[in-house]
Amino acid sequence: VAVLSREAAPAPIRHENPLETIYRGLYSRFARMIAEGAFPYERMERVGEFREPRVGDGVLVLDREGRISYASPNARSALHRLGVTRPVPGSRLSDLGLDDTVIRRSFWRRRSTVAEFTAGSMIVVVLRAYPMVAEDRITGAVAMLRDVSELRHHDRLLLSKDATIREIHHRVKNNLQTVSSLLQLQARRLGSAEAKAAVESSVRRVSSIAMVHEHLALDTTSELDFDEVVGPLVRLVEDGLAPVERPPKIQVEGAVGEIDGETAMPLAVVLVELVQNAFQHAAPPAGAGELVEVRLARTASTLTMRIADDGPGVPEGFSLDRDAGLGLTIVRTFVVHDLGGSITIKAASADAPRGTVIEVTVPRRSVPSPVG
Repeated sequence: VAVLSREAAPAPIRHENPLETIYRGLYSRFARMIAEGAFPYERMERVGEFREPRVGDGVLVLDREGRISYASPNARSALHRLGVTRPVPGSRLSDLGLDDTVIRRSFWRRRSTVAEFTAGSMIVVVLRAYPMVAEDRITGAVAMLRDVSELRHHDRLLLSKDATIREIHHRVKNNLQTVSSLLQLQARRLGSAEAKAAVESSVRRVSSIAMVHEHLALDTTSELDFDEVVGPLVRLVEDGLAPVERPPKIQVEGAVGEIDGETAMPLAVVLVELVQNAFQHAAPPAGAGELVEVRLARTASTLTMRIADDGPGVPEGFSLDRDAGLGLTIVRTFVVHDLGGSITIKAASADAPRGTVIEVTVPRRSVPSPVG
């Protein structure tokens, strides 16, 4: 059940100006349509930013022939920006050089219709037409005009910015892949197994960053579904260390979902380093481990990455600050200094005395919503 009340002002003690007379007349016509059940319309065209009228919209009053009987100052200003210079009252939109299909369509469909008019590449005006009905007959229309030029300009800037960012990600990815290829060529020429392993580790680090840039280049937002990257990153480690005899199985569980690109980039490198570290220490001859587990989780404020293996475990008295190699040093730098998180390394529980558990926790960053 809905109740609509109509309240009238007391008898005027002053003479109404022409603007008041026009608007009071429009109100009376709409009130009659409401009483007859002709308004609100059964359907309305909803287009972007012109869903509802605003105080600053220009107003055109048209008769049933589509001729303009009144144009508010804001409506005249909007028409002037579209290049209209001839007198507006008494003219149809077509007489002013504008397509009047929007008015005829509103008469025919008996509902609100919308059209967009442009002048050059910078001026955009949206018009919404409301057909006026009395005793089931079209008696005219009210048209609301809104200048959305600035809004469209911002939209174009955002689209241009998005395209530029995607192109940058694409070029960075290509450059990183080139660096990775050069490092692989260099590794083949090295005679030292230790030097070759170090270069191959660098290849995986560069490739993990390139992978994140590749996904960001395909998206229109600054966020990345990190779960889509985890699989390729794990395979990157498996392929790089495949020559290991009877390599451990890598099992991934959980999800973190979408995260911002600034977090995804270092987190991808951290994942590769930790999986690579667990892979190497769980595999023979370092230990007879058979499984590396990767567990991902998120809360309202944090992202957690837990890597566990069933290898021989960390040496007694191990200190991340004192005993970390290059890989764990990179992990600590990214996690603690760049992402403001924490990292813990501990031996497995009493129920499973073998193995090492490394847990990384970083705060979630909020990504600003697009403006427009």
